[in-house]
Amino acid sequence: MNTQVKLITIFKKESKKHYIQVSEIKKNTNEMYSSLKKSLSVVEKDKFAQIKSIKRKNEWLTVRLMLKELLGKYSEIFYTEKGKPYLKKKYYISISHTKNFAAVIISKFKNPGIDIEILSDRIYNIANKFMYDNEIEYYKNTERQQFIYMNWSAKETLFKIYEKGELDFKKNLKIHPTKIKKKGKINSEITKGDFRKKIKLRYKFLNNTKYILVWYKGNNSNL
Repeated sequence: MNTQVKLITIFKKESKKHYIQVSEIKKNTNEMYSSLKKSLSVVEKDKFAQIKSIKRKNEWLTVRLMLKELLGKYSEIFYTEKGKPYLKKKYYISISHTKNFAAVIISKFKNPGIDIEILSDRIYNIANKFMYDNEIEYYKNTERQQFIYMNWSAKETLFKIYEKGELDFKKNLKIHPTKIKKKGKINSEITKGDFRKKIKLRYKFLNNTKYILVWYKGNNSNL
């Protein structure tokens, strides 16, 4: 009999057309695999066996447990040549993970995107690589780290939405300044050559602002 693995979820949002979940990445690898083994395809089992890192194995398994919980049954995740995940069912999907947590959005709209980040010095120290000086200086010291991570996470989300890749985070992705709150909306845009698309993202700080989650539920047309 398969063991039921209980997920610890810190954020969940449901509507008629999209679902979002953020759950703790489980560390009981064998137990998780045992609970999913009968549902996994031969291709998935082979792919899992090729993952060397225990951390990556746990991320891989946790995401699939989350998807099973959101859909009420297991659904295999496929990947395009560029590594974008997709489902063969009526939903579109985007996935993200950071230290301790994984985030998943499934949507009936095309091109959803999601990103979760832990606030640390890692991205903060390289802000000039994806932001202009006037953007960085716009915020007070007390808000700067939060905005820099909001900016990075939003641009990661835009990159996933765009699908085609080859975007310069500094030149092609624009995040408009916004007042820092616990949750809110972000006005953003993607510009590349003749292509221009304005996109309204949503964000939420989690676990006493230790993490930021940014997402886009998708739209009915291709970008």
